Amino acid sequence: LPLAFIISLAFQPLYANIAFGQVYIFIFFLLVLAWFAYESGNELLLGISIGLVFILKTAGIFLLILLVIKKKWRGLLWFFAIVVFLFAVTLPIFGLDSWSAYFSKLLDYSSSPTFSVTAYQTIHSFFHHLFVFDEQWNPEPIINLPVLGKSLTIVFSTLILFITFIIAFKQKKSELIFGAFIIVGVILSPPSIDYHYMLMLIPIFILFNWLIKNPSKILWISFGVSYLLIATSLPYISPKITSGIWAVFAYPKLYGALGLWALSLQASYTSKLTGSKTLTN
Repeated sequence: LPLAFIISLAFQPLYANIAFGQVYIFIFFLLVLAWFAYESGNELLLGISIGLVFILKTAGIFLLILLVIKKKWRGLLWFFAIVVFLFAVTLPIFGLDSWSAYFSKLLDYSSSPTFSVTAYQTIHSFFHHLFVFDEQWNPEPIINLPVLGKSLTIVFSTLILFITFIIAFKQKKSELIFGAFIIVGVILSPPSIDYHYMLMLIPIFILFNWLIKNPSKILWISFGVSYLLIATSLPYISPKITSGIWAVFAYPKLYGALGLWALSLQASYTSKLTGSKTLTN
């Protein structure tokens, strides 16, 4: 328990939420609630929790894929029920125009050149920063090849989602997969900045718990490095490392998240093999 507190209190995204007045600490607790509901089989609570996360911050959408894979149809039903209910409740207050303006703004925002700035620790930002020139937001890419940048973004995003889908499909039940989908939701969402990484504490604690039960020096080291890349306050927005080829060093949180993602899938696969051997014996 003391180490768990240290992991939390040494986590830079926690302080970014406080500094910028963000709500992702609350979103984190909603997803923790969803995690416990997922593990206990409480689909009512699961659907409501993810529905609240979605309607409040348009987040958690990739967890719906997990619900489909695991055939948690009641959870999906409750998700849509809470979203429709909250939409209906707020409609007399905000009006349809406000919701239309919100979704219109959301679509425009998702294609903004600002997402190529290294403050956004995502797959989208990484490839756009390296290959897509913008006079104001990205004046010094490695080379200006917008088609390559956009293509690599699509290819790698699809590959990450596909690999996660396949591992999840082959697993009957694993909390590690839940953590992996949290990671996917953060790194594939273009506007993910440091305070969004607050949600990474969920897969971090899931992996931490798994490693205690399945100790391995190599995996512990990999976990520690991945955690530190996310948790520490590194100068990844400094102009000294955001120009040209140096920009590959400007995505520590993304690399840390990818490390946790790979560990989650490996641990999940290892758990499956261990479970199979146990059943055979």
